[in-house]
Amino acid sequence: MLTREVDWATRHQIKATAFSFGHSQSLAASLRSQHFVNGGPTEEFPDPLDALDERNTPRSPPKKKQKCELTETINASTEVILPDNTTLAREADLIPYGSVDIVAGVGGMAVGYLHPGDALMADKSFQNEKDVKEIGLCLSIPPFAKGKIGIPIEVTCGGLGVAELSLNGVWALRNSNGSLSLSAGVPGCVHTALQLHGVIEDPYYRFNDLAYRWISLDNWTYTVSFPLSDSVRGNNRAVLVFEGVDTVSTISLNGVIIGKTDNMFRRYDFEVAGLLKDVNILEVWLMSAVTYASLKRQAHTAYSVPPECPPVVQKGECHINFIRKAQCSFSWDWGPSFPTLGIWKDVRLESFDTLRLLSFVPSPKYDTVLSGWTVEVELFFDVAVASKGIVLLSVPQLQSAAKFQLSLMPGQSNASFVLHISQNATVDLWWPFGHGQQPLIKLLIDISIEGGDTFHAERLIAFRTVELVQEPILESPGLSFYFRINGQPIFLKGSNWIPAHAFQDQVTADRLTQLLVSAQMAHMNVLRVWGGGIYEQDLFYSLCDQLGIMVWQDFMFACALYPIEQDFIQSVREEVTQQVRRLKSHPSVVIWSGNNENEAAIADNWFSVPHEQRQRYVNDYVHLYVENIRQIVQQEDSTRPFLVSSPTNAVESEKEGWVAHNPYDPHYGDVHFYSYVPDCWDWRKFPRTRFASEYGFQSWPSFSTLRKVTVPADWDFGSNFSSHRQHHNRGNIQMLLQAILHYILPNNTDPVQRYRDSIYITQVMQAQCVKTQTEFYRRSRSDIVEGKGHTMGALYWQLNDIWQAPSWSSIEFGGKWKMLHYWAVRFFSPLITVGVEDNGDFLLYAVSDLNVDYILKATVKLYRWNSFTPQCSLESDWTKVKGGGVTQMFQCPVSKLLTDCRKCTRHTCVVIFDVSGQGDVVRSPTNYLFLSSPQDAEGLQKPKITFTVEEAGARFKVNLRCSSPALFVWLDVEDIPGVFDDNGFLMMSEIYGLNNVSEVSVDQLELMCPAVLTQILLPSCPYMSSTGQSVSLEVWGYGFLAVTIINLASLLGLFLVPFTKKSYFPKVLTYFIGVAIGTLFSNAVLQLIPEDDNDLYYREEVNHLVDWCENNNLVLNVEKTTAGFWKEVLKPLKQNSQDCHSHFPSMQTTDVTASNDIVISNISNDVITNNINHDVLPNSPREKANSPTTSPVVSPVNEQEACVLLACRWLRGERISNIKTMAWMITLSDALHNFIDGLAIGASFTLSLLIGFSTSIAIVCEEFPHEIGDFVILLSSGMSVPQAVFFNLLSAMCCYLGLVLGILLGSSFAPNVIFAIAGGMFLYISLTDMHLLDIDTAMAEVQIRRYEDEDEEDVRDLFMLGMSEHVPSSYLHVLKQPHVQMLLACVFCALLASSKSFLLPILAVTLLLAAGRQGVNYLFSRYIQTSLSLDFKNIRQSYLERPNSCFWVAESQGRVVGTVACLPAEQSKGCLELKRMSVKHSHRGQGIAKALCRTVSDFAREQGYPAVVLYTSIVQIAAQKLYEHLGYKKPSHRGQGIAKALCCIVVDFTQDQGCPAVVLYTSSVQIDAQKLYECMGYKKVRAFASTVLFSRIIMAMAEVKIRRYVDEDKVVVKDIFSLGMREQIPYFFLHVLKQPHIQMLLVSMFCVLLAISRSLLLATLGVTLLLAAGRQGICYMIYSYIQNSMRGDFSNIHQSYLEKPNSCFWVAESQGQVVGTVACCPAKQNEGCVELRRVSVKHSHRGQGIGKALCRTVADFAREQGCPAVVLYTSSIQINAQKLYEHMGYEKVREFARPELCSSITKVMVIKYMLDLQQPGN
Repeated sequence: MLTREVDWATRHQIKATAFSFGHSQSLAASLRSQHFVNGGPTEEFPDPLDALDERNTPRSPPKKKQKCELTETINASTEVILPDNTTLAREADLIPYGSVDIVAGVGGMAVGYLHPGDALMADKSFQNEKDVKEIGLCLSIPPFAKGKIGIPIEVTCGGLGVAELSLNGVWALRNSNGSLSLSAGVPGCVHTALQLHGVIEDPYYRFNDLAYRWISLDNWTYTVSFPLSDSVRGNNRAVLVFEGVDTVSTISLNGVIIGKTDNMFRRYDFEVAGLLKDVNILEVWLMSAVTYASLKRQAHTAYSVPPECPPVVQKGECHINFIRKAQCSFSWDWGPSFPTLGIWKDVRLESFDTLRLLSFVPSPKYDTVLSGWTVEVELFFDVAVASKGIVLLSVPQLQSAAKFQLSLMPGQSNASFVLHISQNATVDLWWPFGHGQQPLIKLLIDISIEGGDTFHAERLIAFRTVELVQEPILESPGLSFYFRINGQPIFLKGSNWIPAHAFQDQVTADRLTQLLVSAQMAHMNVLRVWGGGIYEQDLFYSLCDQLGIMVWQDFMFACALYPIEQDFIQSVREEVTQQVRRLKSHPSVVIWSGNNENEAAIADNWFSVPHEQRQRYVNDYVHLYVENIRQIVQQEDSTRPFLVSSPTNAVESEKEGWVAHNPYDPHYGDVHFYSYVPDCWDWRKFPRTRFASEYGFQSWPSFSTLRKVTVPADWDFGSNFSSHRQHHNRGNIQMLLQAILHYILPNNTDPVQRYRDSIYITQVMQAQCVKTQTEFYRRSRSDIVEGKGHTMGALYWQLNDIWQAPSWSSIEFGGKWKMLHYWAVRFFSPLITVGVEDNGDFLLYAVSDLNVDYILKATVKLYRWNSFTPQCSLESDWTKVKGGGVTQMFQCPVSKLLTDCRKCTRHTCVVIFDVSGQGDVVRSPTNYLFLSSPQDAEGLQKPKITFTVEEAGARFKVNLRCSSPALFVWLDVEDIPGVFDDNGFLMMSEIYGLNNVSEVSVDQLELMCPAVLTQILLPSCPYMSSTGQSVSLEVWGYGFLAVTIINLASLLGLFLVPFTKKSYFPKVLTYFIGVAIGTLFSNAVLQLIPEDDNDLYYREEVNHLVDWCENNNLVLNVEKTTAGFWKEVLKPLKQNSQDCHSHFPSMQTTDVTASNDIVISNISNDVITNNINHDVLPNSPREKANSPTTSPVVSPVNEQEACVLLACRWLRGERISNIKTMAWMITLSDALHNFIDGLAIGASFTLSLLIGFSTSIAIVCEEFPHEIGDFVILLSSGMSVPQAVFFNLLSAMCCYLGLVLGILLGSSFAPNVIFAIAGGMFLYISLTDMHLLDIDTAMAEVQIRRYEDEDEEDVRDLFMLGMSEHVPSSYLHVLKQPHVQMLLACVFCALLASSKSFLLPILAVTLLLAAGRQGVNYLFSRYIQTSLSLDFKNIRQSYLERPNSCFWVAESQGRVVGTVACLPAEQSKGCLELKRMSVKHSHRGQGIAKALCRTVSDFAREQGYPAVVLYTSIVQIAAQKLYEHLGYKKPSHRGQGIAKALCCIVVDFTQDQGCPAVVLYTSSVQIDAQKLYECMGYKKVRAFASTVLFSRIIMAMAEVKIRRYVDEDKVVVKDIFSLGMREQIPYFFLHVLKQPHIQMLLVSMFCVLLAISRSLLLATLGVTLLLAAGRQGICYMIYSYIQNSMRGDFSNIHQSYLEKPNSCFWVAESQGQVVGTVACCPAKQNEGCVELRRVSVKHSHRGQGIGKALCRTVADFAREQGCPAVVLYTSSIQINAQKLYEHMGYEKVREFARPELCSSITKVMVIKYMLDLQQPGN
C-alpha cells in the first residue's frame, strides 16, 4: 500500500489580517488551504493577502514527513486575530463532526468545520482515515445569523500515486511595455495586485471605473519560478492544471508554449512531462479581453451578432458576446465595467505513473421501480496505464455499502457505480428552507488499485427529488409551471443573485455567508444564479445545501446573441460539461437554465434584426442552447429539469421551435416583468403569471455605503456622480416619478440632509412597490382569473450589489440591509395576510406556505393618523387556512367599513390587520392597507421620536417613544454591523421596542441612532390642498349651471321673437362690423399678455392643470370662497417659496428680478445627457441653460415637471397683478363675440331654417368650454362665486341679444342666404381654429430635423389643430352612412306625417344633427386628451429614448409646420410603425407630408426593417391617397388561404387516423363559410331544424389542373363568363344604392310624394318603382357588356388569344369539367407588358385557390415571354377580386371613369392594377 505523504509550512500562530477594499472590513483569506501533495513534499508560498514577497521564487519546502498524522493541534494559546477582538474558540469548545451542526464560538462568532475544498481551509493534514479528526476554526459568519451553520470537512487521503505541487502564492506581474512590474497573488487579478501595491486606489472610488480603463486595455504577464521535487520528477506523466484563467492567455513553460485559454469558466490541463527542469519558469501572458473580443468580432464577417455595444449610459465595453467571460464584467445596468485579467483560481502541477482521478460525482436518485433510494457515483480518470481495482462505496449512517470491480483503459476514462440504500434504513429527506430539515449524510469512497495505490474520500450527499410540473390547469388555457420537491408543491420565494464583487478574489467566505444567511432570514427558499455573472464557488453551493436555499442555475449567457463557430461551440461544450459535473451533487441545485432572456431578445427583436434574417439567428439559438447545451445537460444529469431560457414558455416554446411568439405569455413558463411608469401600488398592473422569476424597482444605497466612495460634492441627486453611478436609462428620474405619486419629495434646505432624505424616499418607494407586487403573486397561487393565475414563484430582482450604486437590490454592497430586505422578512413570511381593495370591497386573504392547516381568525383595526388608539376593531370567524394555499378571511365594502368606524374617511384612517391562531400558536406579521395615498393623509403630524438603548445579552434593545403615529420609521446605525428585528415600519403605538444584533457598545449604538429618518408625507402635486373640498362639485357646478341656463334661454328665444322685415344693408353691415370689432378686440387682449405666453391663455393653463390632475387620479381642491385662487392652490408650496426647486431636484428657479421664466439649470444627467447619448443638440435645454446670451426658456421635461414649473411661476408672484385686468378684458371680448355670433345666427334664421338653426346649436355648444374657462378666470381674479356667476351670465346674455337683433333684421331671401353662408364660414373657421390671416401659400424652404424639447408646445398645438380639422370630415362621413340617412329620413317623415307641419320635423332633424355634431366633437376631444396624456406627455421618453424610434419635425422659417414619428410596431412584429404624421394646413400641398413619410422609410431601411406600417381612419381620404401614392398597401389576412389551410390540416389528420370522411355543421346564415366548404369539395347532405338551422356537409376533395384552351371548351367558357358577370348585378345595385346622392334622391322623392298626396302608401310605391327601374337599368348595362364580349373576343377564342404573339387562354379543369378561365394578351397602353383578362372561377369552386393559380399561370407566362409586368383592369364593385390581386402583389395604379358604366351616376370606377415581375417576390 502506498502511504500518502504530506508536507506543509509550519505556522505557530494562525492570523488573519483585515484589509479595506473600499468597503466594510472582512476576514481576509489568510486561512487559505494548503493543498495536499501525494508522494512528495509540498511547496508553501506566502499568502499574498498576508504580505507580498519581493522574491519571485517560493520559499524552500519544509522537511518531508514520513507519517500521516495530525501533527498540530489548536491549543488555548492559539489565536486568530479578527475584527472586534474576536478570539478563536478553545479546544474544549470543539465538538467532533456528527454530534451537532455547529457550536457557538466566542464573541458572537460561529465555529465552523472547514475542508480543503472550501475557500477557507485549515493548515492541517491527515495520514490515514483511521486517524481523521474534525477541527474547528472561527468562521466569520454574520453575528445576526438565526441558525448557526457549519462547513463540514471533506476528507481526502491517499492519491492513487499522484504527486501534487501547488503553485498558488506570489507571482511576478508586469504590463506589456514593462513600465509596471510588481508581485501579485495567485489566485487573484491584476486590479487587486495594483491596489495592494498602491499603484491605484480603490477602483470603486468615485469615477475610477473610467479612470482605470487602461488596466483592462493593456496586456499583462504573470511569471513564477518553482523548483521540482523528487516525487514529481520521478513520475512519467506530469500535468499542469489551471482551475481558472481570466480569460485569454498564452501559457509557456521554460520558454515553450504549452497551450492557450479563452474561457474563464473551464479548467485547462496541459501535458508538461517532457518540459520540466530542476528549476522551472512558468509564464502566463494575458491578452486584454476587450481587445480580444473586438478582434473576434472583426473576424466574424459573415453576419453581425448583436449587440455590438452596451447602452451608452452603462459606460461599458463592446462585443462581450464574443468571449467566454462574465458578461457583466463589460458593464451592466447595475454594475461597472471592469474587464478583469488574472489567474482567478488555483494552479497546481500533478504528476503520476498510473492514473489520476479527475473528479468523482455522487448523485442520489429515487428508483421508482424498486421504491428505494440509490446513489450513483461517477468516477472520471486520466489513465496512463491500463489498471484494475476495487471500489468500495458506503453510507455508514444508512447501513449501506457495496464493492465494485474497476477496469480502466488508457486515456480519458470514466466509470459509474450504483449503491442501493438499505431498505431497512430511514432516509431523512432534504427540504427547502421552511418546509423541513436539510440533513447532509456522509458518503465514503475507497479505491484500491492493483499494485498498491489507494484513494479515500468523503463527501456529503442529500436525498431529495425535484420535478418541474407543466400540466393543464382546469378552466385555464396553457400549462402550470411549478416545482415539486419530494412530491410536494413548493412556492418558490426568493431573489436573483449577481456576482458579489467585480474582483472575485475579494469575495470572501464572510461575504458569501452573510449574504446567504440574510436571504434565509428573509424566509427565502431559492436564489437564481443569473446568467450574466459567474458559476459561483463551491462554498456558495455548500452553504445553500445547509441553509435549504434552492438554486436556479443559469448557464452564463445573457441578453445577447452568440456566435456558433466550431471553436466557440467546443469551448462551451467543455464548459458546460465541467460545470454540470461540479455542481450536480449539490441538492440545492434544482434546475438548469440555458440563458437569460435570449429567447425574448429574438422573439421581441431587441436588436432590430431584419425580418428576413431572423431565421438565421433562431437557427443559431437552437444550435447553441438546444443541440449542444441541452444535449450535454440531459446526458450528464437526469435528476433535474432543464429550461432553454428564462423567461420562456417552456414546453410551449419547444412546440413553437424553441423561440415562442411571446415568451412573456402568462399562461406558460416564467415571466420577467418591469414597468416603472404605472403606479406600482395598483396591483392590477402586474401580470397574473405562472411564475415571476424577475421583477423589481430601483433604489439608492444608504448614505453610509455611498460615503466610502464619494466626496461631499457628490452628495446631490443632480451631481455628476449620481448620474455616473446610474447605469439604467432615466433610472433616477423614474424613481422620483414613482415616489411623487404617493409621497412628497424631500425639501430640506440642508443639501446633505436632502440628499439623505432622497435616498430614504427611494428605498421607501422600492420596498412598497416590491411588497405590493410580491403579495399579489403570493395570493395568486390559488387564483385563476380570466384564465391566468396559479402563480407558484416570486423571485424579485435582485438580492445583492456588486458595487455602491443605485440598483434593484435589497442588500447593499457591504452587506447592509435596505428597507426592502426588512420588508421581505415580512412579505416572504410563511404565513402572511394580504389586504386589497377590489370593486369597492376590502378583501383580506391569508396566504400560507406552512405544511399543515390551521384554524385562524383575522383581526382588522382602523387607526386615525393622529391617534394611537384604534377607532374600531373587527374580527372574522374562525376559518380553516389550508397549508400551501390562499384563504379569504374577511370581506366588507370600504364605505361600510369607514362608516362603522366612527370619524374615519379614506384620508384620515389606515387599515391594520393580521391573522392568528388560538393561543398565538401561529401569527402572521402585521400588515396594512392605505385607502388613499399617504400624501393625502389628513391628521398625519411630524412625529417627535425619542429612544433609549439597553443591552440584552449579546443583543441591544432600542426603545422608541413617539408622539404620534409615524410612517416608515427607519433606524440607521451607519457602518455598525448587524440588523434590527424590524425597520422601515409603521409605528402605530407610542412605545416600540427593537433588538439590534451588533458587536458594539451601547455608547456606539446611541451615537449612531440619531440617524433615524422619518418623513411627513405632504401632497406631491403643488396644486393639491389639504382642505378636501372638491371644485368639481361646487365651483365648477355654478359656472356650468350659468352657461346652461343662458344657452337654453337663447334657444327658446329663436321661437319667441316674431319675424320682421328689414332691409338688406343693415344685416350685412352689422355682421361684418361686428366680426371686425370682435377680432380686433380679441387681438388687443392678446397683446396685453406677456410675449412668452402669447400662445398659452391662463385659462388654458388651468385646463391643462385640471387634465393633468385627472389623468393622475388627483382632484383639484379649492376653497369654496376663493380669495386669491392661485394663492390657495399653492398653499403647500407657499410655505417655502424660496426653495421651490427642492420639490424636484433637477430644477432650480432664478431670481425674480432677473427673469420672468424658470431656468432648469441643473437637469439631471438622466433627463438630458443620457437621453441624447452625451451629444449636446443645437438649442438643447442644457445648451440654453449654460449660455448667458440665450433667452432662458426651457420646456418641461414631463408632466410632473410642467406641474412644478407652473407652480413655481405663480409662486413667485409673476403677473398676478395683471390677472384682474386680463379677466375683465377677456370677459368683454367674449361678450362681443357672443353678440356677433347671435346676430349672424338670428339674421339667417327666418328663411334658412336648417342651416341657420344647426349653426346656432353648434355655436352655442362650442361656447360651453369657453364659458367655463372664462368663469375660472373671473374666479381667479379675486371675485366671489356669485360675482363670477353674474358676469359670466352677462357675457352669455350677449349671445341672446344678438339672436334677437338678428331675427328682427331678418327679411328677404337673398340677405338670409348670404348671412347663412357667412355664418357657416365663420363657424367653420372658429371650430377648426383657423385664421384667414395665417394662410400663407408662398413656398418656403422646409427642413426636417429631429425633435427637440423646445418644440413640445408647437408639436402639441399642431397635433390638436390637425385632429380638430377632422371633425367636419368625420361628421360628413357619419352623415353619408345609409343607416344615418335612413334614421333622419324616418324621423322627418314620421313627424311630418303625425304633425302635418314642416316646422316640427325640421326642428327635430336639426337638433339631431347638432347632437351628432357634438358627439363627434366629443370623441375627437377625448382622443386628443388621451394622446396628450400618453406619448405626447413626454415625447422624448416615448420616441427618442426608445430603441429604433424617433420623432421628426418639419421646420419652415423657424416654425414647426409638420411632424412625424416612428417606433417598433406592436402588432406587426419586425416592422416599423409610422405615427403622428401631421402637416400644418397652410403648408399642405408643398410635398412636406411626402418628405416626412420618406424620412421614416429611410430610417426603417437604416435600421434593417422590412416594412413600415401605419394606421389611419377611413375619413382621412387625402391621407389614404397620399399613403397609397407612396406605395403603402392595405393588408388583410382573409383571402390568403388561411382558412383553407386550417381545413386541410383537419383533412390530413382525418386521413392519418383512417377515417373515411369529414363531417361538419354550419348555420344557414354563414354564407361565406358555406361557400368556402363547398369550394373545397364539401357536399351538402341535408338541412334540418335545431336551435339554429345547420347545414351538414361531407367532403370529397377533387384535383384541379390548369391547361390550355381547346375548342371543345368554348360553350362552357362562355357560360362561366356570362354567369360570373350576372353575379355582379346585385353588388352593382347595392353599390349604387349606397351613394349619398341616390339616397337623397329617394328620400326627396318620398317626402315630395308624401307631402303632395299625404299618403304613405303612394310615397312607398313611388320609391319602390324607382328602385325597380334602377335594378333593371343595371341589368341592361351588364347584359349589354356580355353581348359585346360574345361578339368580340369570345366569338373566336382561338383566333383572339392562341394565334396572337404573347397571348394565351387557359382553363382550370376539375373532374373533367371546366371550372375556371383566364387569358392574356399584349397590353395596349403599357407597351411590352401583358394584360390579364377574362379571369373567372365557377361559383361552386371558389375559395380553393383556383383564381390564384390562374393568375400565377399568367405571371409565369409573362416571365417566359420576357415581359416586365402584368396589368389588369377590374371594376370598383368587385371587392373580392381586388383583394385577390392585392394579395398576389398587384399594385393599384389608378382609377378612372367609363361612359358605359355611367360612372357619374353610379360612381362605379375602373381600377387598373399592375404586377411588377422584376420586383423580388412577385
